[in-house]
Amino acid sequence: MHFFKEKEFPGRKEFLQEFGKFTRALRRADDETQIAVGHSINMANSMLIKRFGSIDAFCEQPTSERIEFIQSLRAFEEELSQQYPSVALGIGLFKVWVGVLCEQDQELISLFSKEIGYFTRKGDEPVWQAVP
Repeated sequence: MHFFKEKEFPGRKEFLQEFGKFTRALRRADDETQIAVGHSINMANSMLIKRFGSIDAFCEQPTSERIEFIQSLRAFEEELSQQYPSVALGIGLFKVWVGVLCEQDQELISLFSKEIGYFTRKGDEPVWQAVP
């Protein structure tokens, strides 16, 4: 029996499943795809910083504000999914990561931050080579 087990936040299992699905698929992708995903994560992070100033400030917003921003990311992800699936994947990863940060689940933050960090560093690499 687990009388003292910490209560999980609603949707934790779904966050973990969605994030795992994304990262497993992405780890099998080629470098160009991983770089594009990293660029889009960096872009989504810039959108959040521009609007809220920092991730901490975002997490301090009322739930309705946070949900509105996450829904805007979801709409952006869906809009891009047909033409730019790699970009949409990066937006989706960022969306899930931000949700976990606000829940302050240290186990998931550690796991997700490691993966997000890998792809954002990839996003700093050039996607296209200069044409002579």
